[in-house]
Amino acid sequence: MSPEETARAFLGAVEQGNLELAFSYMAEEFRFHGPRIPPLTKTDYRNNLEAIVAAFDDWHYNPQAFHADDDGVLRTRIQVAGLQTGTLAFPGAPEIPASGKRYSRPEEPLGFEVVDGLIQAMHMNPSGDRAAIYDIVDEMDGD
Repeated sequence: MSPEETARAFLGAVEQGNLELAFSYMAEEFRFHGPRIPPLTKTDYRNNLEAIVAAFDDWHYNPQAFHADDDGVLRTRIQVAGLQTGTLAFPGAPEIPASGKRYSRPEEPLGFEVVDGLIQAMHMNPSGDRAAIYDIVDEMDGD
C-alpha cells in the first residue's frame, strides 16, 4: 500500500467503526501530536476514537487531496462531522448522553508519517485555541 492508501484506509476504517482494522495500519510506537496536548500513545488515541465511534455513528473525516511534503509527511485537510446518537465518554471526562446534535469542525490540516506501510505518527493542527476534544465535549454538553 502507498502511504496515501494507508492513510485513507485508516480514516475509512474509523468511519466504518472498525477500530481493529484501523489500528492494524498503525505502528506500535505510534504517536498523535496536537499543539495543545502532550503526544498521545496508540492506546490513548484508540481510547479517544472508541469514545467518538460509540457516540457518533456517522463520524466522517471528509479528507481533501493528499500531498507529500519535502519532509516526507503526507498532508491533507479534513473536516470532521457526525451526529451524536450515543453516549460520549472520553477517558477522564464526564459522560454526555446522546444529544441528537450534529458536530462539525472547520476544515483543518492533518499530517501522517507512514513508514513501511504503517502510520508512525499523525499531526493535527486544530483551528481553535485548544484541543478539538474539548470543543466536542463543550458542544455536545451545551444547550
